[in-house]
Amino acid sequence: MRLYKRHQVWWIEYRIDGRHVRKSTRLRDRAAAEAVLASMRLARAKQSNAETVAALLGSIYKNAEKPAGTGLSAAWQIYHDTLTTAGLADVAPDTLRKRAGHLAAFVAWCEADRPIVRDVQDVDGPTAAAYAAYMSTNGLSAKTRQIHLADLSHIWRILAKSLPGISDPWANLRPRNTESQRHPAFTPDEEARVMAAARERGDGWPLMCLIARHTGLRYGDVATLTWADIDLARGVIDIEPRKTARHGVRVVIPIERRALAPALAEARKSAPRDAVDIFPRHAKTYRAIGQAPKDSRFSDILVRAGTDPSDGYSFHSWRHTFRTRLAEAGVSTELAMRLCGHTTAAMSAHYDHDAHLAELSAAIEAAAK
Repeated sequence: MRLYKRHQVWWIEYRIDGRHVRKSTRLRDRAAAEAVLASMRLARAKQSNAETVAALLGSIYKNAEKPAGTGLSAAWQIYHDTLTTAGLADVAPDTLRKRAGHLAAFVAWCEADRPIVRDVQDVDGPTAAAYAAYMSTNGLSAKTRQIHLADLSHIWRILAKSLPGISDPWANLRPRNTESQRHPAFTPDEEARVMAAARERGDGWPLMCLIARHTGLRYGDVATLTWADIDLARGVIDIEPRKTARHGVRVVIPIERRALAPALAEARKSAPRDAVDIFPRHAKTYRAIGQAPKDSRFSDILVRAGTDPSDGYSFHSWRHTFRTRLAEAGVSTELAMRLCGHTTAAMSAHYDHDAHLAELSAAIEAAAK
């Protein structure tokens, strides 16, 4: 039997039935850990009865003092208070919500996979690297990991202004994003297959996909839509998209009459009279962690529809599809920008996958005269 230290905590290594076994003492004090080791040796040698050893261990764990630290559960409040004290509190509410969600996701991971990491001071380089690896192995894109890790890095830098002995363990972990940022649009055949798969899945996805197809709204905006955003009498959706809220951009989108209007009317009829959110489960999860519920992801619908998410398809493809259909219908760039909430023509063009062959051909012929 021997003691060794790992992540500021003492562990015990021993052999039993020819196997190596390693157990955490959950103690940071060496003297207390050595007492645990001595108790285990007594028990193994049967030099003391089980009740005595149990009492000794209970006393050790009760009296072993842990150096003062700041619990992870208190990190967000300290971060928020420090922002205010330092005069840095002018942050968009949606940005704060996302940062809170990213911190909550990390704390939940610690509770499940790293129980010894209980304080802000416990979060060191190896812990941060392990969390970054966890996000990668769970399929989060490089762009998403960049955002999560950047937010955690920012939070730790602010915490360092108030808490002693804090450094930023996230600084050099952000991956280089080599992935294409341009999601493909769905073809009409893909649209039909994805909608069919969404109907099979349920959980709000059929209506969410229909809204995204006919409005171009992002997942976060669709997931958190409220009935106050929908004016069925006027036939419009009036919303301030989260991503462009800092620019003061609102969009008023007429509700498509053939498919979307009756679907919304039926959903309103079926919802409780006092309902606020159209998709309560999605809204609750997105506001908490900025993602869809773990047991209900759009990627599962894509796979069911025979569309490979690794090819760049995601819920955001509906936004590209909407902008492309507008272009195919001959809608001007100015009107498309108003409907999509784009602030620049360049961004509007980014979402337009139409080849514009007729217009280009006319331009070539005009230039030949």
